[in-house]
Amino acid sequence: MTIRSITDPERFRVQYRGGRRYVDREPADGTWEPTGEKDKLINCTTVAKAIASEAFFKKVGSSRVPLDALRVADYVNDNWESLADVDADERRERMATSAGRDLQRAGDRGTAVHSLIEALLRGQPPLILDGEAEQYLDIAEKVAEDFADQLTHVEVVAFHRDHPERELNYAGTFDAFGKTVLLDWKTRGPDAKHGAYEKEVAQLGLGTLCTYYFDLDADGELVRRPMPSFDELLVVSIRPDSYETFPIDPVLAADVAEKAIEVYTAKSAAASRARAATGQPRPMAGTVSERTQSARIEPVNPDAAPTTPKTAPEGGPADLVKVVALLERAKSNKAVAATVGRWVRDALRAHVDWRIGIEDKFSTERRYALSYVAVDLAEHLCAGADDFKVEDAVARAALAMIIGDDAHQPVMAVGGLIGTLTIDQARRLVRIANSARLTFSDDGSPRLIVAA
Repeated sequence: MTIRSITDPERFRVQYRGGRRYVDREPADGTWEPTGEKDKLINCTTVAKAIASEAFFKKVGSSRVPLDALRVADYVNDNWESLADVDADERRERMATSAGRDLQRAGDRGTAVHSLIEALLRGQPPLILDGEAEQYLDIAEKVAEDFADQLTHVEVVAFHRDHPERELNYAGTFDAFGKTVLLDWKTRGPDAKHGAYEKEVAQLGLGTLCTYYFDLDADGELVRRPMPSFDELLVVSIRPDSYETFPIDPVLAADVAEKAIEVYTAKSAAASRARAATGQPRPMAGTVSERTQSARIEPVNPDAAPTTPKTAPEGGPADLVKVVALLERAKSNKAVAATVGRWVRDALRAHVDWRIGIEDKFSTERRYALSYVAVDLAEHLCAGADDFKVEDAVARAALAMIIGDDAHQPVMAVGGLIGTLTIDQARRLVRIANSARLTFSDDGSPRLIVAA
C-alpha cells in the first residue's frame, strides 16, 4: 500500500506571537476558499493543551510538585559538583534554564523520531539523527513494519472551518491515518511510563472534527478532500525499548475535543475581558516625574512577519549517491551527528531549512553543500567539545573567515548562519575546515590558523 504525504506541511504554517498557526493559501476549488493571510488559524495542539493536566504536577514522595520544579531539582542533583565550580550568576542561569532545555530536548527528540518513522513508512532513508533519536531506530523500524498495512497517509495537514455550531476554527498536522484509523505517535523517554494523556485524546478528537485535509492527486497537485470518518483512534506510545498502543473511543474523543474547544474559548474570552476591564494606572500621591510624564512607548505590531534571513539560490539537483553517502557519514559518528543535528534545529528555529535527504526538496546542490560543510566542521573542528558553547565558538571563528564579523553576532545561532551561505561560500569553508589548525588565545577564545 502506498504511503503518501503532502509536499511540505511547512507551506501551511506561519509564526504568530511566538507560536505556530496555519494558513490555507491554496486556490479556491468551488467548495473552499483560501483563508487568507489575515486569518491565521490556531494550532489544534494549542486547543488540546487547554485540558492538559499531566504537564503541571507530579507526585514526589507525599507531595505534588510542579513538573518544572522537579526538572530543576533533577538537574541540580545530576550536576551538583559542576554547579559548585561556577560563580553564582552562572549557576543561577544554568538552574533557571534547565527545565526549558529539558523540554526542548524532548521536543527535538520527538520531532526526530516522527521524521524517522515517516521516512521508514515511505521507504526512504531518514534524515540526520541526533544521539538521542538514534536509540529509537530499532523500535521505529518495528512500529513502521507493524502499522504500514493500516496506513495510507502520513503528516496530514487538516483544517476545521466554518462549522455553524463552533465559533473556533483551527488546523493541525496529524501523524498518520488510513481508511478507518487515525493515530498519533508519542515519543516517551527511556524511563517514562507508557500511556495516553488527556491532551492526546483531545488532539485526536479534534482531528475527527476537521472539515478537510490536503492530499496529492494523480498528477502530484495539492487538492482538498473531505476528512474521512474514522472507526478507530490510536495513541502509539514509543520508548527506545518498546511501544504500546492505546485505542481511543472516537465518540468520546470527539466529545473531549468539543470540551477542549469550550475551555480554550472561555479562557481566551476571560483573558480578553480581564485586559479590557483593567484601567490606566494611577500614579501614587505626590509629584510624578517629568521623565515619567514624557515617556512614550511605541506600539508593537502583532501581525508583523518574522524576520527571516535571505538565502542564496539552491542550484540544481544534488547527486543522490553523494547525498546518501553524506547521510551515512554523518550518522557513523554520534558526536558529529549530535552537533550537526543541533545546528539543524537551530536553523529551523531561525526559519532556515538546509536539511539534506533524497526527496527533491531536500536534495539541492546548496543543501548538499551546506550539510557537507556542517559535517566537515563538526568532524574536524567542533564535535566532541565538553560544552556546546565551545563548539559554536569554534564554528563562528571558521564562519568569520567567510562572512566576516557578522559570524560573531549572537542574534543568530550557528545553524542559522550556515543557512545563509552560498554554494561557493560553503565550498570555501570546507577547505578551511580541512586545513585549519585550531588554537586558543589566553582568554579562551578559539583561533584558526590556515596555511597560506
